[in-house]
Parts: sequence; structure tokens; C-alpha cells
Amino acid sequence: MLSGEIYTYTLEKRYFRKDNDIVWARLTVSLVRDAAQQPLYFIAQIIDISELKQSEQVNRRLMERITLANEAGGIGVWEWNLLTGEMLWDKRMYALFGLAPHESPSYDLWLHLMHPADREHVALIIQQAIEHRSAFHMEFRITTPDGQRWLRTQANRLLSQEGRIERMLGICQDITSLRTLNEALFQEKERMAITLDSIGEAVISTDVEMRVTFMNPIAEKLSGWSQEQAAGKPLSELLHITQGRLGAQIENLLLCHLPHEKTTPDVAEELVLHTPAGEKLDIHYSITPLKSEAGAEMGAVMVIQDVSESRKVMKRLSYSALHDTLTRLPNRASFEHQLKRLLMAAAEHQQQHVLVFIDLDKFKAVNDTAGHAAGDALLRELSELMQHHLRSSDFLARLGVTNLPC
Repeated sequence: MLSGEIYTYTLEKRYFRKDNDIVWARLTVSLVRDAAQQPLYFIAQIIDISELKQSEQVNRRLMERITLANEAGGIGVWEWNLLTGEMLWDKRMYALFGLAPHESPSYDLWLHLMHPADREHVALIIQQAIEHRSAFHMEFRITTPDGQRWLRTQANRLLSQEGRIERMLGICQDITSLRTLNEALFQEKERMAITLDSIGEAVISTDVEMRVTFMNPIAEKLSGWSQEQAAGKPLSELLHITQGRLGAQIENLLLCHLPHEKTTPDVAEELVLHTPAGEKLDIHYSITPLKSEAGAEMGAVMVIQDVSESRKVMKRLSYSALHDTLTRLPNRASFEHQLKRLLMAAAEHQQQHVLVFIDLDKFKAVNDTAGHAAGDALLRELSELMQHHLRSSDFLARLGVTNLPC
């Protein structure tokens, strides 16, 4: 300045205040000369810029955090000037699209790098965003030497004072692994849905409070409730279960509280489900708790089987095993079981019982003269006649196996 090479200068410097605090200042200095251009004196202007420096430091740290977050999340940042057509990409954008450092990004190049099947859709979304002066987000595929990848981009627009879009600022992220995971989850969900729709058992899922979250079609049919109607309702309120068809509703704690392990009622309880339509279905069920990988409780899955037909078959088999097919009277096995029970009761409670054995004389003559059909009819009539004259506490059995010729 003294030599005349510059006429003024500005610099930023720090001062110590009297209390030792640091003050940032902007110093601007000019030199006053006389008519012969000889230096006379300096004029200095000092402005306190401490707040400005603090703001710059805060902004710098903020930008550092944003940059680190973008790098950690694999997020690329781009800017598109719609007035000049210029596009600016950061290093992550170059890496995502496999662009060489010497190549310059552009809108046409961006579209060219996309999968051919996605270009038209992407171009339409961008065109609509420009026309409506709105933000946008979309997902598309790109093809690189390493293979096909999925990217997600979203952008906001920067408007001029006249309300026109001047620039678009956006981010781009590789979501290939996320798309792969979502596709795998979707396929698994579809397989599970098809499986649950195909099986013959009713399946009901609940939350930790045993409130319904899901029902398959069989569960809707058995319970008489649609999934929409049952959603959020307590399982105990949804299912009306009794012990036997004419029994009172049982107080089933299994339906009220989340179990810690798989639980199921005893098969011998012969549970009956009553539907809102008045149907009565013989059922058997189990409840299995659902837990996360960490062991946290998530809810439960209840599987209900309609055992009406199998229970009928079992009752028929049980009846056939204990009754004579011709007279419908209890057979020898049933008689022996009843005899043992009464003998034990007599010994334990000092009770007395009477045993009567009846033999049909000249029954062979009926078979020989009138045929076996007549003998069968006679046996049935005799059993009905004898039962008509018995008390409810009496027990009548037929010890003969069948009506065979002697």
C-alpha cells in the first residue's frame, strides 16, 4: 500500500478483549495521500463479525454432518438447472451410475443410463413435476457392468420470483437390497396366504392382548365373523365355546391371556363352537405364542379344527364296539365294564345289586320254522319290551354275539 501497488486491503483477524474473550473482526484499511501522492495517514474500519463467524462454523459443521450422513446412507446429491440445462452431481452420484470422472452428467445421459423399460415412466413423472411445479419421488432401474440395480430418487423444486421452476435439487439412493428383501417378503407372504387359504384348519392371529389381527377364510366360515368385523376384538368375545352341545359357556382362560408355550385343551372335553348363525360345531384347537428373534412376545396363533365328522365317526365306532348291532342293547364288553364298576361301587359304598341272567328257551325252533329274519325280529321285540319295563337305573345287555342257528 505504501509503495502504491494496492490502494486498500481487507482481512479478517482475531482480537483478545480485556476479559480474554476472542473477537472476530473484519479490518478494512485505506491510505490517504497528499497532492504529491505522499502517504499522510491510514484510515481503518473494524467491524465485529463474531456472530457471522459462529454462523459459518455452525453451517460448516452442519454440512459435515450432512455429508457424513449421505456417505453412510449411500445417498448421492444432484442439482439440475432448468434454465441452462446444467446438471451437477456429487461423487456418490458418479459412483451410483458408474460415470467416469471426466464425463459430464446431463438429463439425456441420465435417461440413457436407466433401464429401457423405465425411461418413459421416469420422463413422464419429471415432465409432470415441471408442469405442476411440484416435487417428485420415484424408483427405477439402471444397468451397470455389475448388473441391474434399483435406485430411488426424490427432488424438490426451487422457484423464481415469478413462480417458475429454476432448479431442482434432489437425492438418489441405491435400494437394490431393499427391493430384493421386499420382493422376498412379498413372495413369502403370498405363499403363506395361499397356504392359509388352502388348509382345512381355521387360523386366527392375535396381538399380545389376544385381540384378533388376522383370520383365514376357514376361520371366517367356522366363527361366522369376517376378518373386517373381527379385527381388534378380543378372542374370548369372538368365540362362544361350550363343553358339549347343551352345556354352558366355559370360562376359557386360554382365550383371554397370551400363553407362554403351546397350549391345547383336553380332547375329552368335547368342545362345541356356537356361531352367530346358530350353528354348533364340534372343535378342537391349539394356541401357540409368537415371539420375535429377541424373544419378545408378539401375539399368538390359534388353530381350530372342525372335528364334527370325526367325532361322529368316533361315537359310532365307540357305540358299535359297546352295543349289539341287532338289538342296540349294550354288548358283552359293555356289560363286563358295567359289572366291574358296580362291583367296585358295592365294595366301596356297601351297596347291593341284583344280577339276572335270562335265557330264551326254544329260540332255535323259531329260526328253524320261520327263518332267521323272524328270529331277529323276535329278539328286537323282546329287547324293546324288556327295556319298557326297566327302571332308568337298570342295565340290560345282550351277551349273545349274533343270531346263529344252533
